[in-house]
Amino acid sequence: MNNQQRSRGAGRAGFTLIELLVVIAIIAILAAILFPVFAQAREAARRSACTSNMKQVATGVMMYVQDYDERLPFQGNPANQRADIANYATSLFPVWINATMPYVKNSGVWWCPSAVKHASAGPTAVSDSNYWYNGQASGKALAAVDRPADSILFVEWKYRTHITGQRPYFNGTCPGPRPGVNPGACPDTWHANSEWGSNHVTGDPAQAGIGAQAGIRGAPFPFLDGHVKFMRTAQVMQNWVNY
Repeated sequence: MNNQQRSRGAGRAGFTLIELLVVIAIIAILAAILFPVFAQAREAARRSACTSNMKQVATGVMMYVQDYDERLPFQGNPANQRADIANYATSLFPVWINATMPYVKNSGVWWCPSAVKHASAGPTAVSDSNYWYNGQASGKALAAVDRPADSILFVEWKYRTHITGQRPYFNGTCPGPRPGVNPGACPDTWHANSEWGSNHVTGDPAQAGIGAQAGIRGAPFPFLDGHVKFMRTAQVMQNWVNY
């Protein structure tokens, strides 16, 4: 084979600059299409895990209720029921998580995978949750709730922490879900920049700049009859509790 033949053979084995640029452009287009799909799939898996965790906790609360004369767990410092409780696992005050823990027996279900650890009040080895109790439920008799299937039991915060408390508070004005009535929103919980019940936006688990996205963000919500349902935050703002 002479030099001219070898040169032609070598030329056929390579790619031109234009061909390489076309391949790179195709890969970039495919990545732009597929990356959001992968992110959505990951968040869907996190949401499913969160729903399962909440279901176990809600079932534990229902078992507690059966053992304690049909009364829901009490939460808070009796002298100041609105106070949040730090290091709740070792607190001397009644904590709904501690009351329910013997029925759940799994510390790993008290937070959802999309929640991030709080920078300054992160979880400890024994106090680790992003669930906050509905203060309207604290210590209440189950028979006093006329629409348990419409009444939210607890809500997830954006952060895992060693603190738990009530959101909304036990004495907050929270209108019940009444058909044909515009109930408005519960105070201090469901505002435009709320970080409650907002961990699960498709493709955006970090919730960057949630702003006025109340119509698209949302989370699983457990109800007093034990079922868990994903709801957009805007839905929850219009249908909160009925205690």
